[in-house]
Amino acid sequence: MPSASGSDRTAARRVARVLVWAYLLALLFLHQDFWLRDEPGLILGVLPATLAYHMVFTALAASGWFAVTRWAWPDGLEGEGGEEGDGNRGGGRG
Repeated sequence: MPSASGSDRTAARRVARVLVWAYLLALLFLHQDFWLRDEPGLILGVLPATLAYHMVFTALAASGWFAVTRWAWPDGLEGEGGEEGDGNRGGGRG
């Protein structure tokens, strides 16, 4: 089975980035839960509907940011945080 070429990988990564950012934009819209504002009911007899909604929303947001770090993170940023032995570990100006 032949391996994927560099341009195929680049195109696949570009599509993944677009999908991840579309997912996050959808979450941005869904965060405005105006449809649950006046919901008096309880989920499972304990949780208010808005709290249950935001619990699920939080899990979806976390999975979205995982997807960003996995598939949409820009290339070349891994080495920019400072290397060991660069003399800047103390956080001071020194």
